[in-house]
Amino acid sequence: WSPDSTSIAYVVAGRLKKVAAAGGASEDISEAKDFSGGAWSAAGSGTILFGTPRGISRVSAEGGPATAITELGQGETGHFWPSFLPDGTHYTYLAWSEDAATRAVYVGTLDTKDKQKLMAEESNAVYAASTRSRGYLFFHRGPTLFAPPFNAKTLAFTGEPAQVAGGVAVGQTGRGLFGVSQTGALIYFQGSGGG
Repeated sequence: WSPDSTSIAYVVAGRLKKVAAAGGASEDISEAKDFSGGAWSAAGSGTILFGTPRGISRVSAEGGPATAITELGQGETGHFWPSFLPDGTHYTYLAWSEDAATRAVYVGTLDTKDKQKLMAEESNAVYAASTRSRGYLFFHRGPTLFAPPFNAKTLAFTGEPAQVAGGVAVGQTGRGLFGVSQTGALIYFQGSGGG
């Protein structure tokens, strides 16, 4: 969804497209081969990130070529499931590796290739606010969903993770099948698998 909830971006046949939520003709945005999760920022004219086996790619929501904004580290086989933090310039993503011991969630910044390791987990990570700068960073560990308190300004955890739900289905490359709105509403697919 676009940050203003008026448009929806989606991928078909390796192309990223968007359509008005009210309906109408689709607009082509960019090539998006091997798409693994996307996020749409309100910063600037709107930036869309998407994960791939080559790293996180960035493209304007108005269309144009996508450019890689992360570089794979040693042994990494992809950067997946990006999700923006409230400032619209920082985002979380999962760095995947064949070695399970090195898989981790990082936070990156749109305008640099700098990254900061947040936690050694095999999960997508989604922020939901409770106040202007504080909230929770939802992630799964196996089928259990957790939400530790997280300060989005300092990019640091401020407490221990609380268990939120169990039986959450887990898809490919660490993706927990859950979503959290900025108002705190949680949805998740309960089961043993998914796409």
